[in-house]
Amino acid sequence: MRSHYQILVCRGDRYTSADLYAFNLPDIIPPFPIPLHSGDTELFIDLQTLLNEIYDIYRYDLVVDYSQQAVPALSEADAA
Repeated sequence: MRSHYQILVCRGDRYTSADLYAFNLPDIIPPFPIPLHSGDTELFIDLQTLLNEIYDIYRYDLVVDYSQQAVPALSEADAA
């Protein structure tokens, strides 16, 4: 499966396997676990919510000029 972005989570006690969380530009970033010590309860990171809150707190909507072409260029569908 092709995707714009991927998060790979590999646990130390299972280093021969990993979980891949793939998503595309218009998708919500999926929550993913942060591996801790074997036997510990995993914490899930909701990166999408974190990024949204940072964007709002620091008012990036006033800083980013969305009329400019993205670098690298986006497809027409993603740009819309």
